[in-house]
Amino acid sequence: MKQPSIGFIGFGEAAFHIANGLASKGASAIFAFDVMSADPVVGAIIKERADLATVT
Repeated sequence: MKQPSIGFIGFGEAAFHIANGLASKGASAIFAFDVMSADPVVGAIIKERADLATVT
C-alpha cells in the first residue's frame, strides 16, 4: 500500500516536530513550503530542520 504524501505550509517549530515524529514512525513522503526559506538567517534554520526531519 502506498503511503500518502504529507505537506506543510510553513515549516516553523511545530511543523518540524510533527514532521520529525511522523518520519520516526516511517512516513517517507513529507514536504514543506515556507515563504521564509530564501531568507539568509531563517532560511538556513528551515533547511537544517528539513534535513533533520527528512522533509523535502
